[in-house]
Amino acid sequence: MSALRLLLMITWAAWIWMELVAVLLPTVVDRVRRRGRPRDAGSVVVLLGSVGVGFVVATRLARLDAGALPGPPEVLAGAGLVVMWVGLALRAWSILYLGGLFSAVVVLKPDHRLVTTGPYRYVRHPSYSGALLAALGFGVALGHWTSLLVLVLTWAIGLAYRIRVEEAAMLDAFGPEYAAYRARTRRIVPLVF
Repeated sequence: MSALRLLLMITWAAWIWMELVAVLLPTVVDRVRRRGRPRDAGSVVVLLGSVGVGFVVATRLARLDAGALPGPPEVLAGAGLVVMWVGLALRAWSILYLGGLFSAVVVLKPDHRLVTTGPYRYVRHPSYSGALLAALGFGVALGHWTSLLVLVLTWAIGLAYRIRVEEAAMLDAFGPEYAAYRARTRRIVPLVF
């Protein structure tokens, strides 16, 4: 196994660890304490299902001869790792910036407030931007355009539903303040979408 493949596996494991410790664990603690009013509408299930399917299919497709990206596998793995790290750093910053307001499920907490600074100054869902960027990097690192396409599509499907649910909850909770924030920012990609 090459050093880049090992680094890819370590990065993948770190991503999973981050999701378990920084996202899932605080959400479970909040649910046990009955902190907040759930507004999830099943979006966590849709998101996890689509992402899970995407990762399984993408890694299987990467084992096939067909669909390889052009270029040396080492260069693709290195470039993919860099993109993954940037995405994971953005996701971690976004999660840490929200602190106790971040949750794996859409929930309105008693101390909820609208955050429009830090990474949220540029896009409404920077943690999703980071996750999507990391998934894109993983697809490049796998070295197959088929894997890349599957990852981007499955993440997009899960995030499209999740964002719709989350924004409806935020609009309901913050009304005109959220509408104004939504009017001046993009969802995931600054100045684009």
